[in-house]
Amino acid sequence: MKITAKDTKKDVEVSVDFDFGDNLEEVVSKFGDKAAFKSAVAGLKVQFRGWLLAQFVGGKSAETIQSELNANGWTPSERKARATKLDKLRNFMNSMPPEELVAFLKEQQKRLAAAAKAA
Repeated sequence: MKITAKDTKKDVEVSVDFDFGDNLEEVVSKFGDKAAFKSAVAGLKVQFRGWLLAQFVGGKSAETIQSELNANGWTPSERKARATKLDKLRNFMNSMPPEELVAFLKEQQKRLAAAAKAA
């Protein structure tokens, strides 16, 4: 899995490949029960907070949220890791019709040439 860290203040990033394991057994084997559990709970808290905030911003009171949570529970999503800006750009470009892609690339070449002149 490719992992990227960004320093937005310096506008730099670094990416490396790291194998966390493909399933729970592999994660536990690599990192141990305690680390796997703590990491799982940390990730679940992030998802839960997002869900909680969406409920509250959506107009529900804490009491209503708690009541619905007690009645229905909560299930985490099986979401994928977020795509990087470059991934999003690649997906966008791959979805473009060829003639639009050519026009887009020509436009970007002009921007690059102007930026190179200014530098």
